[in-house]
Amino acid sequence: MRNGLVLEGHGGITCGSETASMIRNLYVHDCVFENARSAIRFKTRRPRGGGGENLYYERIRITGSRYAFEWDMLGSATHVGAAAARYPRGQRML
Repeated sequence: MRNGLVLEGHGGITCGSETASMIRNLYVHDCVFENARSAIRFKTRRPRGGGGENLYYERIRITGSRYAFEWDMLGSATHVGAAAARYPRGQRML
C-alpha cells in the first residue's frame, strides 16, 4: 500500500480476522492514519493460528489513534467463549 489516507475506523491497516496461516510480504509506506482506533492492527482467533513475515512499514504518520499497533491473537468471546479471556480470573491490566 502506498500513499494511503485513512480518516477513521478500527484500523488503518488491519490484517486478519480469520487468519489460518501467515500474512507475508506486506509493504506499507507514505501513509497517513488519522483517528483510527489502531494504526496497524493484526487479528486472529484461537485455534486458527497465524503470524507475520516480511512486514515493512515506512514513513507512516499517525494522529488521533488510541494505539499505534494492536495485536489481538485471542478472538472474541462470541466466537471462542471463555478462551477469549485476556487476563487470569480476578486480574485486569489497565
